[in-house]
Amino acid sequence: PYAGLVRDGRWTGEVRVDPDRISAAFATLPKGPRRDGRQTRVFGSMFDPLHAEVPYPFLDRVFSEVEARPWIVLQLLTKRAERLAEYAKDRAKRGLMWPANVWAGVTVEDQRRADERIPQLLQVPAVVRFLSVEPMLGAIDVSDSLGSAYWCEECDKPAPDAKCSCGNTAPMQTGFQRRLEQRELRDAAEYEDI
Repeated sequence: PYAGLVRDGRWTGEVRVDPDRISAAFATLPKGPRRDGRQTRVFGSMFDPLHAEVPYPFLDRVFSEVEARPWIVLQLLTKRAERLAEYAKDRAKRGLMWPANVWAGVTVEDQRRADERIPQLLQVPAVVRFLSVEPMLGAIDVSDSLGSAYWCEECDKPAPDAKCSCGNTAPMQTGFQRRLEQRELRDAAEYEDI
């Protein structure tokens, strides 16, 4: 499905919107709840449905597929925070609720982007809002702006002096690190890649 989308390890800029792939992707996910009752988290690989070339009806279909499967959680991560907020407002205007099992997150790689993207994220009525701090390019203090964002994910080779103040005062370590900052997050869950 990625043929022609990546050249020399980089995205070509081509966007493919194929509604038939939605059903195919969801067909690979668990057909029901896990035995232990925890939800399965789904994170789309090479998937940012908030690109400007992706129409809202396509997003609506993705959300409908997720909403029909309450045993999964779609972790929707984007750098396009403005479009995320616009889509949330559009859904509300059309009387569509934001599904409880669609979490909304934005990537914040430095303070400038945190200041730009977090206010947009906070406009989204997701049950869980999250930050992905990667690649961490410098110090980021989000302690005053998180509001009701629930957790922060930090990873992917931060700069040696990079620190994130998501309620944890420990500086980041160099090299790959993944840490979930617990903020009202009830249960850990398995990840599925679609």
